Amino acid sequence: MSNQYNYSFIELTNKVVDDDDDDHNNKANENGDVELILSQKRVNREILKIIGDAKATLTFISMMSQHTDPQLVNALNDAVTRGVHVNVYHSENPYVRPTAAEQKNKQFYSCSRSTDTAETTPGSTSSTMTSSSSMSMSMSFKVIPMHGEKVFDFISFLGYGIYISPFKRNVTHSRFIVNDTHCMLGGVDFNKKCEVETYVQHAIKFSIQNHPSAEFIHIQQQVEHLVSELTSKGHLHNYSPSPSRSPSHSNSLVASSGVNCSAYESIIRMIQQAKHHIFIENQYFQHEGMLSAIAKRQMQCPSLQVVFVGNYHFRINPYHPGTLLWWAGMSLVATHMIRTETMKGLAYLCDQGCNFEFRTYRGKYTHNKIFIVDHGRSFAMGTFNLHTRGFDVGNDCEIGVLLNDSNSGSTSSKDHHQEEKKDGNAGDDHISSTGGNSITSMASEYITSVMKETEILSPHFYYNNCNKNK
Repeated sequence: MSNQYNYSFIELTNKVVDDDDDDHNNKANENGDVELILSQKRVNREILKIIGDAKATLTFISMMSQHTDPQLVNALNDAVTRGVHVNVYHSENPYVRPTAAEQKNKQFYSCSRSTDTAETTPGSTSSTMTSSSSMSMSMSFKVIPMHGEKVFDFISFLGYGIYISPFKRNVTHSRFIVNDTHCMLGGVDFNKKCEVETYVQHAIKFSIQNHPSAEFIHIQQQVEHLVSELTSKGHLHNYSPSPSRSPSHSNSLVASSGVNCSAYESIIRMIQQAKHHIFIENQYFQHEGMLSAIAKRQMQCPSLQVVFVGNYHFRINPYHPGTLLWWAGMSLVATHMIRTETMKGLAYLCDQGCNFEFRTYRGKYTHNKIFIVDHGRSFAMGTFNLHTRGFDVGNDCEIGVLLNDSNSGSTSSKDHHQEEKKDGNAGDDHISSTGGNSITSMASEYITSVMKETEILSPHFYYNNCNKNK
């Protein structure tokens, strides 16, 4: 790894940051916090901030970013002008028809420019050099092609008119952005189409500055390895996070790729160690292995509470499959198929005798992939859907982070559990914050806010006999 990368973590104060908390967020960044960045609008702003704060290097990979947006183009060009070495990667997207600019950029284009260089036109394959200044600047852009040998097993026949081909291979579904001081994972797409009230997408941002913390030094090293892997190979098809020398249940980057399933293994381990509460917010609920682990753990711990937050009205999604052929009824067909997958997953849990709540946002679509055990004792967030494509080896490439709160003990979890038992119903007071500067505090604050914004979906929607199995 180049010496220009200078990553190290400091002790972390965890906050949940929303759209109206700019002043607090700026202060939090200075203090080196881990933050949940709530809403696509806020994610867009944080991406621009990370680009604007870059000093030496910037690496950005996404799947839904609008790379021709003037704000993003200007921010990247400004970074290059400042002497930042910029690498931008965009995954071929089977769910969205490529734009003309994306179609042009099937190969690398490099901009070797000086301080006086004329601007590079987005989407071009070359640039014009107009000066011989001693400062060297560069930017590369690459579209990462599909990979793998499997064809789509998920709404594949809708490929006609929606995908280029119904036989598309697997995608690099990973999203993250890293500069010299910060890393952001999760829903890291620069996309203004999704800046709507009805779209729920969040990200998690780390400050990576001086004076490393022992708890997070491994993630620092993994970030370096991740960036090195991407920049050297140009893709993450065979990426595996560098192994931890710490205990197996530690803070770590986790992934899914052609050779790795550490995301699945880590979240299964979270579930197996759950004592009081499992909270999962996800776009889909299909992975039978994951759902089976939840049901099994609840059989071992009958008092374990399970809360899912997902989708029922899938057409709210701005990039809902079939939208381009709505006039042919394909949007309705896609909705039916995706919903059926989720409902079958929930019915499977009912068949296993699992007691759970399935909640949905009121008039909103969640694109999040968040897993929380015991109100934040363990917290995972990334790009992995609760689907075979998101977790199984050889399918989509995913990246995320697993955090464990070393300061949280059984006391806080028991307190939460007693409050839930006393309350008896989901609602505003169903889950309360533990307080304090910890992963637990951040996760609890988030769960509380989600419970206020969501409502329980009646079991008869996904399983007529669900109540008989409870």
